Amino acid sequence: MGDLGEARKLNSGEKYRKRVDLKGTGPFSLTALELLASIPVDGTEEDRLVSEFAETLDAMIGDEKKQYSLVEKLMEINPNYQPKIYSQDTKANILANVVAAIYAPLIHAFTGSVLKNIQAGILSPVIIAPPRDAIPFANSIKALAEIKGIPIKVIDLQVTRIIAGIGNQQASKGKVAMPDPLLAEYVYQELSPYLEYGFTEIEPGIYSTTSMMNAELAAKMGNVKYAAFKLYGLGQNLSFTHALLSGGQEWIAENAEAAGLVNTQQIADLMTLLDSTEEFGMQHMHASVCKLFRDENGLIQPFIEDADPDNYAIAVASNLAVTDTAQSYSDDGSLKTACTILSKFKDIIELSKQGYPLSLTNLIPPGKTDGKKELFEKIRQCTLLYQPTGLTL
Repeated sequence: MGDLGEARKLNSGEKYRKRVDLKGTGPFSLTALELLASIPVDGTEEDRLVSEFAETLDAMIGDEKKQYSLVEKLMEINPNYQPKIYSQDTKANILANVVAAIYAPLIHAFTGSVLKNIQAGILSPVIIAPPRDAIPFANSIKALAEIKGIPIKVIDLQVTRIIAGIGNQQASKGKVAMPDPLLAEYVYQELSPYLEYGFTEIEPGIYSTTSMMNAELAAKMGNVKYAAFKLYGLGQNLSFTHALLSGGQEWIAENAEAAGLVNTQQIADLMTLLDSTEEFGMQHMHASVCKLFRDENGLIQPFIEDADPDNYAIAVASNLAVTDTAQSYSDDGSLKTACTILSKFKDIIELSKQGYPLSLTNLIPPGKTDGKKELFEKIRQCTLLYQPTGLTL
């Protein structure tokens, strides 16, 4: 399983194992979800954090001395990192190198663990990669599967919240969210050939809104095993971060927190790194998937809007950094590297405050308008999301 001493060290001490019951949460301890929900909501905070990151990046583009210093900082954070030229575009190249040093190793450790469980027969080899945010995860698991010789099938299932009819900030104001009329037929078209295998979904996290929709549609076809894995999950979601920091003892986020296997404050703080992944443009291979249509052959296709040239160049470079580093993180040593990076997340944030574009300088307040607490209660009660036993790192 690799050396998980870092994970155990991160969570040692009685203060991390003290249980505090919250009113209204039943048997659950003070969870990261509750900590995040307690953060005062400031509607301008997200814009401020994103603008701050963009300004930091722009300032570095014309400063070669600072760029060399960035490489040194990245090598201190991850000694396995090797600087490379991923793009002739300076901005894209800077972002791609940060991905290669910090974010790609975390992704590879996650997808590598998923592959290990596939090889053990615990998980389905049919992988579902949701649109956009899961693009680097799909690239990672494809590259690692080829290196390891593990046969898998990756389905790029283009079901966004808009297509699923799930109202949130992506939906236009004043409009009632409705599922795309071709949604059920599209999911049947894509998933029905593989129902006997079940499905393993991989994505950054933290919710399972579209996961529950996909699982429900798959269940209507006869599938009973739809496992949704997050790099960083909360509530009753399967979370690699929780599994890693608990030394492989528990994958269900809320269970790991309730049992005192992880430091819930640290889990809440790590939301910053998850929020930061979007700033590195890995998802911008296209702009959006807003509707479905029937092509001339009668097949249902997603209508994919192209990304603008600048964002596309960044996406190409950052995803190249993911695939290029797969070989370096194809063994159990990737778990130790991931633990090391997570143990340094406060240093990463501090360096970001000093003008290095490594992450946002704080997490984006989750907000209360999306009804997130109610959503997590639905996930907890959901019987359609398969939670396999015997999972390993």
